[in-house]
Amino acid sequence: MQDHSGIKNNNETTPAAGNIFISRLLHYAKNGILVYWSSFFILILIEFFLGGQLSKILTSNNYSVYIIVLNTLPFYSVLVNIGFAYSIIYFISYNSATRYSLLRKTFQLNTAWYLLLVAVHFVIFFLFRGIYLEALLITILIAYTYSYKLNLTSFFLASGGYTKAAISNTLQKITLVVVFTLVFYSAGLQQILNVKFPAAYPAIELSAVLLYFVFFWKTNITALSAQNINYGKRLIQYGKYAMFNNCLNLLYYTIIALIIRSAHIALHIQIILGLCILFFRYTAVAIAPLFSTMSPQLTRIKNDTAAVQKMYKKYFVIISAMSLFILLGCRFFFSFIIIHFYAAAYRDLPEFFNFFCYLIPLLFLNSYNSSAMAALGKIKFATWAELICTLLLVLFFVYNLLSPITGYHVFYYMVLIHLAVKFLILGFGVLKTIKK
Repeated sequence: MQDHSGIKNNNETTPAAGNIFISRLLHYAKNGILVYWSSFFILILIEFFLGGQLSKILTSNNYSVYIIVLNTLPFYSVLVNIGFAYSIIYFISYNSATRYSLLRKTFQLNTAWYLLLVAVHFVIFFLFRGIYLEALLITILIAYTYSYKLNLTSFFLASGGYTKAAISNTLQKITLVVVFTLVFYSAGLQQILNVKFPAAYPAIELSAVLLYFVFFWKTNITALSAQNINYGKRLIQYGKYAMFNNCLNLLYYTIIALIIRSAHIALHIQIILGLCILFFRYTAVAIAPLFSTMSPQLTRIKNDTAAVQKMYKKYFVIISAMSLFILLGCRFFFSFIIIHFYAAAYRDLPEFFNFFCYLIPLLFLNSYNSSAMAALGKIKFATWAELICTLLLVLFFVYNLLSPITGYHVFYYMVLIHLAVKFLILGFGVLKTIKK
C-alpha cells in the first residue's frame, strides 16, 4: 500500500528505492540488456590483453604499424559500413516487418562498396608504397569483419535480441584472443607473424568473419533468402549522414596517428603516444552501451520538447558522473594495467597518459552531444561540427609536414584544442535544439 499521509519514513523509502533498483536490474538481466552492456567492458579487458600480448610478440616496427591500424580502424569500419548500422537501428525501430530484407540489402551494398575500396587501396599502395599506405591497406582489408559485426549487432539491438547482440559484439575479439594466445606460446608462429605481418595479420582478422556465418547461420540464411526490396536509396540517404558524421569523428584518431608517425620523435615515443590515443579512445566504451539504448528512445520522443529536455538532462548527469569515475580510475589504476599486461619497455606509458585522463569528461560529453543531435534528427549539424574540427586537425597535420614536431607536448595541446572546439559547437547546437 502506498502511504498518502504525507509523512515520509526513511526506513520505508530506502527499501522501496532498493526494490525498484533490483527490479530494474532483474528486468535488464532478463531481456539481455545487462549482458549487452557487460560485453563492452569485456571488450576493454580483451583489448588490454591483446595489446599487451602483441607488445611482447611483435617487433617494434610491426607493433608501431599495429598501433596505427588500431587508431585508423574505427574510421575505416564506419567508412566501409556506409552508416548502415545506424540506418538499421533507425528504420527497424519504426518498422520491424522488413528487418531481414533490410539486412540483406546492407550485406549486398556493403560487400560491393568494400571490394571497391580494397581495389582502390591496392592500386594506391603499389603505386606509392610507404608505411602509411601499408597500415591503411591492412586496415581496409580487416575492416569488413568489423562492418559485418556492426550490422549484425545493430540488427539484434533493433530487434530486441540483446543477448545475441552481446555475442556478436565480442565474438570477433574472443577469436583473436584464442589465436594470439596460441601464437604467444609458439616461437615458430611468432617468427612467421613478424616476418609475414602485412599478410598474416589481415588473414587472422578476416578469418573471424567466418565465425559470424557459423554462430548466426539462421539469421544470415533468413536474411539472404528474404524478399529483395528497393530500400537501397533510403539506407544510403540516412546512412550517408551517419557515415560522414561518424567518419569525421573517428578520422580524428587517424589524423593524430599519422601526425605522430610523421613527427621527428623517437620510435618509442611514437608508440607510447599512439597507445595514449588508443587508450583514450577505449575509455569511451564505458558510455557506448548508454547510447545504444538511449538513441532509439530519444528519436521516438523527439517531437515532445519537455520529454526531450528531461531525458537529455538525465543522461547528461549520468555521463558526467561516469566521466569523473573513469577519470579517477585511469588516474590511479592505469599503471596496474600496463605493468601486468604490457611489455616492460612500455612501463613509462602512464606518465604520458596522465594528461589524457583529465580530458575524459570532454571526450564523453562530446560523444553524448553528437549522439543526441543525431537521435533528434539534427545529424547534419553534428556533421558540420565534425567537419570544422577535422579541418582544424588537417591544419595541424599540414603544420607538422612543413615543420615536423620534435617535442611530444605539442600533441597534448592539439588534442585539447580539438576537444574544446567540438564541445563548444556541439553544446551550442544541443541547447538550441532542445529549447525549441
